[in-house]
Amino acid sequence: MEKKFSFPCVILCGGKSSRMGCDKALLPFGKKSANFAGQDFKQNAECETKQDFMQDSLTQFVYKNLSAHFERVFLCVKSQDSKLLRYNLPTIIESRVLQENALDCALDFQNLTFKEQFSPLYGIFCALEFAQKHLSAQYVAFVSVDTPFVNPLYFESLSLLSQQENCKVAYITQILENDAKKESNKKKEHFLLSLWHVSMKDALLNALKNKDFKIGALIKSTSHASLEIKDNALSFNLNTKEAYHKALEFLNAPEFQFCAKRH
Repeated sequence: MEKKFSFPCVILCGGKSSRMGCDKALLPFGKKSANFAGQDFKQNAECETKQDFMQDSLTQFVYKNLSAHFERVFLCVKSQDSKLLRYNLPTIIESRVLQENALDCALDFQNLTFKEQFSPLYGIFCALEFAQKHLSAQYVAFVSVDTPFVNPLYFESLSLLSQQENCKVAYITQILENDAKKESNKKKEHFLLSLWHVSMKDALLNALKNKDFKIGALIKSTSHASLEIKDNALSFNLNTKEAYHKALEFLNAPEFQFCAKRH
């Protein structure tokens, strides 16, 4: 059996899912999900009723994939009210971490916009705080719950890159398919598919206090490295119903094979 990665992996599940129209982390995602590909999801309650008890949700799908390669995988949710807690999976609760460190008032949530309240920077900060305090970890891998087809073995390459470059953050840059009308390939930076050193806590906290939520700017203001990968599966980012349906079609295609092996 292949040795699992010792550094923890955190699945960021605290997004607001505004474009999806319901909590995308709860959406059904598995082979049986093809039956739902043509249906709309208008309310959270409707999302939940469409998840068969024999069928994984998007969160469970991502968790199982990552757990096959990481010794420790955690969900990261906004509060104790999250319905993801019913899965009884290892979970980091942002509000609890902030309260334990007396930061919930210092960060002045009342004066934040709705969008700012759901910044992934909170999840990354809380995960690093939790990992350093309870797991004695130096690095933490991050995956957003809406990128279900990321290959976990990319984090082995990110770890090696971090050591070689002696950087605090390493992230994946996707090389997009070449457009015949253009001379060069386009690139898409995936800042939430990344590996962070716990020493980034101070920079994250400072950004949160200053209400500077631009994750790309934060990463590029410190020592960082980017792993360039040509992988069309990284294009499946489940922000809308259309993107969700396309991901289901990809998942249920006869030729679909999703496995990660070390070379």
